[in-house]
Order: sequence, then structure tokens, then C-alpha cells
Amino acid sequence: DPDRWREVILVGIPKVGKESGFNACRYIALSPVMQKWYIRTLVAADREKRRQYKANLLGYEPHHSSLDITETIRTVLAKTHEWGIPAFIGTADIATAFDQVEHKDLEAALHGRGIHPSFVRAYFQEIHEVHATLASPGAEPSEPFPYQQGIKMGGVDGTDNFNAVLEDALGELAQQW
Repeated sequence: DPDRWREVILVGIPKVGKESGFNACRYIALSPVMQKWYIRTLVAADREKRRQYKANLLGYEPHHSSLDITETIRTVLAKTHEWGIPAFIGTADIATAFDQVEHKDLEAALHGRGIHPSFVRAYFQEIHEVHATLASPGAEPSEPFPYQQGIKMGGVDGTDNFNAVLEDALGELAQQW
């Protein structure tokens, strides 16, 4: 049943040293396998455009550790000092950054990448019309509610989408600077 594709269970994992209940957990979305397969298909169809970064992004990419990022920042700062040019380095708290992305910002970023509107529409039909149920230890499951914010961290689409939103925000910042 395709309508069940849009039902997600948010399973709460208790944070260390926190009391029980909904606010004391970090949530992981359990998505239906068919939805994951469909999104993987959509992402594969436009992967090259999703990875055409206009800014130099190092974080959130396979095979890059925090040491790689630290060394890159050190090199960039040394060269900008040597060459007398400005450098802009941004950081984000990944514990909450993926959760805070507004779908309207993601949609604008994907359009800005030149991803075909049909793919964007199909993708958002899958992620924007989702209903979720919260399940956490020591509490009754919640009633289903609209789940229309955030990017699935660890999902096939998460890294590229987060980088697209980040680059879009950095582009606006660079224009205003």
C-alpha cells in the first residue's frame, strides 16, 4: 500500500543522564523499505547535479575525518593570511542541524542546483506528506502527526541534501557580505 510508505515511526533513544519521556530522547526515523528504495531511485537519477557544489564543502562526505577537516582549515587560514584575502569558515552542530532544516529551504536549494522540477516534486511528495508516531521508552506512543521538517541523517539523501542547503545559505551570505 503506497500510503503506508509515508508512515514513519520515530524511535526514541534515551540521552545519557536524562530522565525518561519524549524530551529525554534522540529520535531515529524508521522508514518503510519501499520508501527508501523509491527515494534512492530518485536520488540516483540526479546524483551528479546533487554533487555539483559551488562552494568548497569538506564536511559530511565519505572518507573525510575530523582531522582532514582540521588540516584543511589550517591550510586555508595560512593561505588566506599569506595572500591577504578573506576566508569564511562555517560550522554547524550536527547533533541538531539535520533536524532543523526546513523543507522549503531544501526545496529552494534543490531547484538552485538545477534538479529537474519533476524530481523535486516527486521527492517532496515522499518526504513532505509523511506522518510520524513517536515511540520512546517509558511513554505511550503518540498519535500520528505531520512530519515535515528535517533531513534524515544517515539516509541515502541526507548528506547531499544537507550540503545543498548549507551551500545555498552560504551563497546568500557571500552575496550580502
